[in-house]
Amino acid sequence: MAAAAPQKTTTKAPRYFTAAYKAKIVTAYDAAAADGAKAALLRRERLSTSHIGHWRKAMATGTLTASSDLPRSAVQAANADESEIAVLRQENARLNARLIEGPGATEAALTAVRQENARLSAMMVEIRDNIVEYANLIVQATSPVPVAAGPARPRRTGKAGK
Repeated sequence: MAAAAPQKTTTKAPRYFTAAYKAKIVTAYDAAAADGAKAALLRRERLSTSHIGHWRKAMATGTLTASSDLPRSAVQAANADESEIAVLRQENARLNARLIEGPGATEAALTAVRQENARLSAMMVEIRDNIVEYANLIVQATSPVPVAAGPARPRRTGKAGK
């Protein structure tokens, strides 16, 4: 018996939906009256009923946003800021070493290094503030939508007929 050929796995890029698209689809889904119209809409748009449910909840709470609004770019910007901080720290250390190493350092060179040090320190504080802001955006975007608590359901024991 021949061994089965391995199946090719393809990874599709995630789809992103705008807030306007989500609202349009939920409205069209709710307006679909004919038999099978809702299922046809979902098939045509390659969506599931869970999409509609999530989007409807978000519309009700006023938190409907575009999928691409998730701060993926904020994470990338924070990483870029961290690498810039590292470069600035290296430059700061290099300038401080030059300041200490030479007995012929003039007062003008000392002043220039101090000014550059102050400028770099101010930039690092600004970059650190940006990182905190991006982190807050990530937390806001990824926090779950609060769902109103309903009546408690009885627990199922899993034993049939008892």
